[in-house]
Amino acid sequence: MKKKVPVVFWLVLALMTAAVYPFLEPFWLKCTRVEISLPDEYQALDGTKIMQIADLHLRTGLGFNEAKVIAWARRNRPDLIAITGDFIETPGVRDAFFNFLSFLPKVPKFAVLGNWERWVRIDPRQWKRLMLERDTELLTNESTRVHVRLGGIVVAGVDDAYTHRADIGKTLRGCPEGYRILLTHSPEIFDEPGITGFNLVLAAHCHNGQIRLPWYGPLWLPHGCEKYVYGLFRKNGTWLYVTSGVGTSLLPMRFLARPEVVMLVLKAERKKETIIKKD
Repeated sequence: MKKKVPVVFWLVLALMTAAVYPFLEPFWLKCTRVEISLPDEYQALDGTKIMQIADLHLRTGLGFNEAKVIAWARRNRPDLIAITGDFIETPGVRDAFFNFLSFLPKVPKFAVLGNWERWVRIDPRQWKRLMLERDTELLTNESTRVHVRLGGIVVAGVDDAYTHRADIGKTLRGCPEGYRILLTHSPEIFDEPGITGFNLVLAAHCHNGQIRLPWYGPLWLPHGCEKYVYGLFRKNGTWLYVTSGVGTSLLPMRFLARPEVVMLVLKAERKKETIIKKD
């Protein structure tokens, strides 16, 4: 006859798992595939792949997650890469971030600043120059056009909304016509009227709550994340994707909020064929 395992054993095991797991989940990185339907006039962009990387929050050098992101980017070869803020948490790891950019594949890369870049007082003009040397364009309330596949994409980027530096009006004034993608760190600007001038908005900042409790949700959210914590949203024809991000902020823990990089694929809506049946 088998002996029953005491209930206290399972209780202790559950408590130990609960204590350790939050320190393991930050390394359980996933690559999320998201399909975005294209308007009829931009069907030539069908199949375009956009890799979104955000919230590295580098504190020392490059680590396991960054190596995995680089490997995924090289293997999947996106058409362009969007890096949506919070690269570093201290000025001392600037060179590690620049090395990260250098290791990514030679495809068009665009980035915007997050609140942490502003908090550690980086020099945006210097960073623009240094990032261009790594084939990455830093956008601060401005836009540019890039050719991909059989068409062109307009990539715009606002400065950090969390620290009140985002200016959608200024960004739109210089924005060419075309399929427009807006890069922002915080998703809070998705409620601004000018957002309808863009087809797709890519945001970060919220970490999917970072620490979530079952049946309760995030323990705490930064300002700007109350409505758009994580995932895909659509309003007035504009898509928004808010990524969970790669790193952690303040505490090196995650719970029920796995880190991720995102591969967004622009997909043409196949028109249904009309079949006329003759008697």
